[in-house]
Amino acid sequence: MPDPSVPTYRIEDLKSADNYPTWSVQLKDILTEAGLFDIISSKTPCPILKTGDDDNSVDINSWDVKDKRVLANICTCVSSAMISYVINTTISKDAWD
Repeated sequence: MPDPSVPTYRIEDLKSADNYPTWSVQLKDILTEAGLFDIISSKTPCPILKTGDDDNSVDINSWDVKDKRVLANICTCVSSAMISYVINTTISKDAWD
């Protein structure tokens, strides 16, 4: 089921290094509009777990949900010929890089 908070756009799948510049600009714009690009730009890194009175597990869970949304967006915009480069990634930044 598509993520209702991410606008639906159709961009050409990433097929090779040849179309990466266009693909990355278009996907960046889509993720920016959805408020998700900060996850892969390292502007909002994963918070480090704190315990006790400063427990931030909610922040970590929120970041993880966003990261999974970004990863899903990347993986669905990659051609089957390129999926091997992202199939084993668990962090969206790794798939983006």
